[in-house]
Amino acid sequence: MHREAIKMRSKGERADKYREIFSECSNDYLAEYYVAAAELEMAHGYSAREWCDKALAVNPKYAPAKYLRRKAEGLLK
Repeated sequence: MHREAIKMRSKGERADKYREIFSECSNDYLAEYYVAAAELEMAHGYSAREWCDKALAVNPKYAPAKYLRRKAEGLLK
């Protein structure tokens, strides 16, 4: 499912597909991270930060989510 989602061209469609993956497996921190990444690409800082927090709740040491969260915080300033 991840492979299918990553190939989507539209950021919105990609985010929706990863949300679908997350709804099927709530411990999939990569799906949460990729929703956050798509939201950040669409300049949705609050949503990106929220999804990063979800990913970090599952895997607190996941460095890419920490980095992405800092970038999302930068959009909010």
